[in-house]
Amino acid sequence: MTVTVENPSKVAIENNDLPIVTYNGGIPRSREYSNNHYAQQAIDKEAAEAAKLDPKNFPLTRFQFSVALNEMGKSMDDLRAAINGAIPAGVQRSVALAAIENPPGDAYNRDNPLFSNDDILTALGLDAATVDATWMAVKDIQSV
Repeated sequence: MTVTVENPSKVAIENNDLPIVTYNGGIPRSREYSNNHYAQQAIDKEAAEAAKLDPKNFPLTRFQFSVALNEMGKSMDDLRAAINGAIPAGVQRSVALAAIENPPGDAYNRDNPLFSNDDILTALGLDAATVDATWMAVKDIQSV
């Protein structure tokens, strides 16, 4: 199966061995419609597979987050200190500290800006790739 992207809004697939898509009544649609249908299925499948590898799709529980910090050799105190050093005193810092202590929805989300803040990551001696890998490693851990 060969999938080619001519432009972002039109995708074509070349495989005449695939069956023609039909209307509900069994009336065949055109080969072009069928090829585009199969191309979209391939794109959707690829997107679903990519989503399984994106840490942003996996919120962590408090327990999982604690395990992640431990796996990276860090503690909540280390994270608090990094936030205190990276964010000036005031409401923004207070909100950041509260989000760490009491995460919204009782879950830590990888897309939280605190977890991609370069100053915080640098203060912790971490990088985004390490955080992503650790996040994915602990996402399925259950508390005992």
